[in-house]
Amino acid sequence: MADIYEDVVARLAMLGYNVPQTDSPDAAVTYSINRAAEKIKAKINRTEIPEGLYYTHIDMAAGLFLKDKKAAGQLGDAFDFSAPAKSITEGDVSVTFARVA
Repeated sequence: MADIYEDVVARLAMLGYNVPQTDSPDAAVTYSINRAAEKIKAKINRTEIPEGLYYTHIDMAAGLFLKDKKAAGQLGDAFDFSAPAKSITEGDVSVTFARVA
């Protein structure tokens, strides 16, 4: 668990969110790791996460953590969760990107 915790904290740092350093692991990060693990295991119908899904587990945990922080209003405008594409059409391929302010 310690290895994945450090990897999730590192991934969050890559995404621009720095987890405060304390003696004990951040409860919200640990919760997101466990939640991501349960989602993955339910999706693949297994009791353990295969080694090949390790980085998927890390990315999913980081995403769930940021989503929870955003929902709680603790991220401010630091992260933009809006869709990058406003519309997509398949026939004669048309993509309209959302305007970035």
